[in-house]
Amino acid sequence: MGRLTLFFLLFIAANTLCQSGVLCDMPLKLERTLAIIKPDGVTHSDVIQILIRDAGFHVLAMKIIQLDMRQALHLYEKHLDRKFFRKLIEFMMSGPVVIMVLEKPHAIDHWLDFIGPADASRVEPSTIRAFCGTDAIRNCVHGSESPEFAAREIEFFFGKEYVISKSEDNQDAATASSGWGSDSDHFEL
Repeated sequence: MGRLTLFFLLFIAANTLCQSGVLCDMPLKLERTLAIIKPDGVTHSDVIQILIRDAGFHVLAMKIIQLDMRQALHLYEKHLDRKFFRKLIEFMMSGPVVIMVLEKPHAIDHWLDFIGPADASRVEPSTIRAFCGTDAIRNCVHGSESPEFAAREIEFFFGKEYVISKSEDNQDAATASSGWGSDSDHFEL
């Protein structure tokens, strides 16, 4: 093995250990976010899930459901006064969705960067929305906008056991319950 190859492998190993908090002075705080593959993205679900794992996200929970009116309204009530609200609700109920709890350091910001801006017609080519979205409604994926929205959305779809409280430290966050319970619509990847 050449020196350059060895250096490169050591660099990757050190970077990975630092990202996990093993070599750094201060461990990175794990964060969780809710991700939804919308009806227009479900046909690309397998590819999106591979991209999610390749980006370093851990999928803690996942289910496929058809949103009803109550669930769609709960998810998007912050947009109630926007003129696209009705079309968004109708679209979200038009087919199955894949709902996931994702975890990694800075998960919320990383997920939002990874999926790109809401209007899929104006996104960078390297984002998920560029891959399978077409406009501001049919934009393939949803992401929680803040830690508060993430906690609210995760609890609504999966229960409190998947929410990281502000008082938990990294040890608790990394080992927080990821049991599947008796719901038949939860499954492990």
